[in-house]
Amino acid sequence: MVLDKDDLAVLTANMTKEEVDRVHRLIHEWGIGPEDSFPVQLSLLTGAQLRAAASIPRAIADSRKWLEQHLAQYRQQTAALTSDFAGMVDIKHGELRAIVLKHAETVKRDALFVSNRLVDANDVAKSIQKNLQCAVAEWNQSQDALARERQRFEKVCQKLDDAINLRGVHWYIVGTLAACVVALLIGHYVWHH
Repeated sequence: MVLDKDDLAVLTANMTKEEVDRVHRLIHEWGIGPEDSFPVQLSLLTGAQLRAAASIPRAIADSRKWLEQHLAQYRQQTAALTSDFAGMVDIKHGELRAIVLKHAETVKRDALFVSNRLVDANDVAKSIQKNLQCAVAEWNQSQDALARERQRFEKVCQKLDDAINLRGVHWYIVGTLAACVVALLIGHYVWHH
């Protein structure tokens, strides 16, 4: 799986260069394993989370465009109303007030929406960072457990090798003794006959 480094920008915003490199290396190493392994599944899940997190800035940009479009429309409406303002001050005062209040309400609502989206994006980035840190800790524990099991396996293999070598020595001694006994018997038989 190839990840665009820009998708990780939210996740790695407050990290050092070394931490960013470690995250990229970890995601790459996990992404090349067997497809049914835990690291690959976690990598796929993380990729989905990163794509979801990457969509938030686009949604915010779309909201900003929508807000700018509506602001432009409101500016046009306001300009049209104020161009004839001198002659229609008394008649249009109430309508202008309603438009300005609606505009302020819309701006306030859209600003709150954008602010909430930024908070959500920050929460998602923190959650992804926490999940990756937990995954790294589990990975390190797995590596330590594997190293301990490897050492135990090497000790068992060494004991087995020692036992096999000891049996070989036993058979050699038994064979040598048997050859000596046969030689003595033959020598005794030849000597007496």
